[in-house]
Amino acid sequence: MSEKRLLLLLGSVVLSMAAARRWHRIRVRYLSQLTTPTASTTFTFLNVATFLAWQLRGRSFKVERWLLENAICSPRHLDQGSYHTLLTHSFSHFDVGHFLQNMVSWLSSAPRLEREVGPVVFAVHCVGAAVSSGLAQSLWTRSSEGMTKDSFFLGASGVISATNVALGFLQPDSRVVLFQTLEMSYLQAMGVIALIDILPLIQGGSGGGRGVVAHAVGALWGFAFIKFGFHRQVHDLWRKITASCADRGPTAGPGGRRLGGTV
Repeated sequence: MSEKRLLLLLGSVVLSMAAARRWHRIRVRYLSQLTTPTASTTFTFLNVATFLAWQLRGRSFKVERWLLENAICSPRHLDQGSYHTLLTHSFSHFDVGHFLQNMVSWLSSAPRLEREVGPVVFAVHCVGAAVSSGLAQSLWTRSSEGMTKDSFFLGASGVISATNVALGFLQPDSRVVLFQTLEMSYLQAMGVIALIDILPLIQGGSGGGRGVVAHAVGALWGFAFIKFGFHRQVHDLWRKITASCADRGPTAGPGGRRLGGTV
């Protein structure tokens, strides 16, 4: 077994164990009130499953074709009406390093943000971050020299950047250890990462610039979602919907019980 396949196997096992542990906690704490897994756990499983599918794509033409049609995004995908790829591209990673880096960052911040705003609001946040960063990357691809309509993009960086920034504004005193040595707030860490992101633009190259666009637009979404109160508006809207359903349903609990304390 090659070193790459061994690393892939070990990484998948570690992430699967982490996801299973979190699912156990969710099952114990929420299952009496929720009928589906929470958003951050679902996003993790989708990323793991899609990553494994990419690694096995050479063994099945149908799997490879499905991935190329649904798990990446490009201007041509959008021109052909495959708008769902604005969301599904955020589940895809090609290489082990990119996948593990994103998942470690995701698991360190996403569950914390979801506990703050609730699973429904968090799911809306993730969809908005994926779509907005996907649109920005598509526009960048169309306007960049040396790139065509078939130049595709993928990855969860936009959603993760949005999640980190949103958590930073919700919990300004939260601390994170960057590069395993530097302890700082989430917002300070995002500033350091933003400076690192600028390097590809300085060095040139549209591909690197497109990655910066994904991070930047994701961060802007996370900022706007919290600072402009969109998370509260989604929360209030969902409470109205559930209250309305509870009033109509003969088997609903008294007063339309809130889901997990938060939405």
